[in-house]
Amino acid sequence: MKVSTDYVRKYGKTSYEDLPFRTADTFVLCNAIYAPIEKVVPAEFEPEEETKALGQAIEDFYDYYDRKVISCGLILTENPFLNLLELREYPRFADLRVTGCRFVLNKEDTSFMGISFLLGDDALLVFFRGTDDTVVGWLEDVDIFAKPSIPSHKLCIDYLNEAAAAYPDRKIVVAGHSKGGYLALYAALFCKDEVRARIIQLYNHDGPGDKNYAWIEKDEFEALAPVYHHYVPGKSMFGMMLCHDDNYRIVKSNRFFAPFQHDIASWGIVDAEPQEIPELEFMGKLFNYTFRDFLTSLDPERTPKFYEAIHTILFAPQAETLLSLSSHPVRSVRDIVKAAVGLTKEQKKAVRSLGAEFVAFAGKAAVRIAKEAGDKSEKLRVMIKKNA
Repeated sequence: MKVSTDYVRKYGKTSYEDLPFRTADTFVLCNAIYAPIEKVVPAEFEPEEETKALGQAIEDFYDYYDRKVISCGLILTENPFLNLLELREYPRFADLRVTGCRFVLNKEDTSFMGISFLLGDDALLVFFRGTDDTVVGWLEDVDIFAKPSIPSHKLCIDYLNEAAAAYPDRKIVVAGHSKGGYLALYAALFCKDEVRARIIQLYNHDGPGDKNYAWIEKDEFEALAPVYHHYVPGKSMFGMMLCHDDNYRIVKSNRFFAPFQHDIASWGIVDAEPQEIPELEFMGKLFNYTFRDFLTSLDPERTPKFYEAIHTILFAPQAETLLSLSSHPVRSVRDIVKAAVGLTKEQKKAVRSLGAEFVAFAGKAAVRIAKEAGDKSEKLRVMIKKNA
């Protein structure tokens, strides 16, 4: 099965004139920007003539780390770093101009990164990074569910508006993976009207939904629909979370376990296009139905207590990243257990009750999937009999 690295090696020397920018290119760039390239790319939007080629930025990045490959996180591992380094050899990516790499880290509630690329003379590519290795980045995913808004909402809107203003004559492509896909859609929905009118492609790759459906019931979402591309893997877990749109297309992954299919580097590409499959696999359907039913039944009074419990547990080891947690596993587990034991009675009750409800909804979802499969088989049997 071919994936983004194979796409780079096959088409990396093909110009955009011969092969226009496409979905597979967003797979490549979404994965590469998990590497901390903000170390060498200015945060501000530079004049076009002063922007750096991505190939040069990658060389500077490699020099920054003394020509050594580093891990980008406990889950991300070294792969984004290695994938980014490989792009130096291929003009399709190395010749992109890179600018405005804005990284914002607040240890309380924010982990945000936006980066922009200039493609030739006519396109501005605005990308948002997904959930990184920071503990606060993972907590931010919970914040989407538990809070009215998160700081990254304003940051992504401001970033897109500023990027558009810096390069006013360019058409715009907006993209992201995971939380980055969520922010790409959010920014496109709530940016200035004149900016939205310039968006020619919008990519949300396995990003979660929001806490309710209001954001995708807006007129702006309908206006973006013709240029909106939403991809999820067959066993999508994160992309099925919260209240998401159903305009997604399903791509095959070379990973078996559902959480690992979230890795965009595992998604299939055939003849420069995503390798699509007709429907969600069992686990994808299970997550979809479970999260949807679970969210519609939530008691808003328990949500704050649940959030407080998660916040307390995640921050208990006082580690900034998941990688640092794994570096001291005994101490980290001890601190987490101590924090869990020390939760208030109300917090423990919220965690237990919401957990039990989630499991119950998962059971109902499994029954529903089995029934749908049975109905589908019966319809197929009748159809075959009629045409025999």
